[in-house]
Amino acid sequence: MTEKTPIAQQDHSLTTDEASHQTIDQISRKTMVSNGDSLADLAQQKKLLLVFVRHAGCTFCRETLIELKGKLSVLKQHEIIPVVIHLGTPTDGERMLSRAGLQETLHVSNPGAELYRAYELKRGQLSQLFGLRVLWQGFVSAILRGYGFGSFVGDGFQLGGAFLVENGRIVKSFPAKDAADKVPFECILE
Repeated sequence: MTEKTPIAQQDHSLTTDEASHQTIDQISRKTMVSNGDSLADLAQQKKLLLVFVRHAGCTFCRETLIELKGKLSVLKQHEIIPVVIHLGTPTDGERMLSRAGLQETLHVSNPGAELYRAYELKRGQLSQLFGLRVLWQGFVSAILRGYGFGSFVGDGFQLGGAFLVENGRIVKSFPAKDAADKVPFECILE
């Protein structure tokens, strides 16, 4: 039996197998938010709404970010800090948030998807990505509502979700059932 290395001394690059065996707390301790805090420290200090997006070009993610922008004042009233988790680089995240008018919103670059796995967000099956409901909602969102399509950054199969975290614990969870599933901001605020 080999001795485990303390999390603070471990290499931060994880293989898929290693990441799947680590807890949310372990991964959050070494995950840095755009403001320089670790996600674990921030989650102990503040109420957080973690919004996991699929990829920067996803029309549903663009729509979610615009909806998030519209909820910022209500979130602030409830003392909830939104943190967007994405699969791109920090620069990709800044660009994505800037396009949505969320320049001041905290974000986490998670290209290895360790947080997605820790929060048990699945990679979608074909029906969850290209099913009739998803295709129709994609048409409505991209064309009729004008969110369009963007450049592909991330994992197109990854599903998103949202989690309300308070005192380091998940209070509410909303994993996406398919690519078109929306973050239920109203339920989060109940």
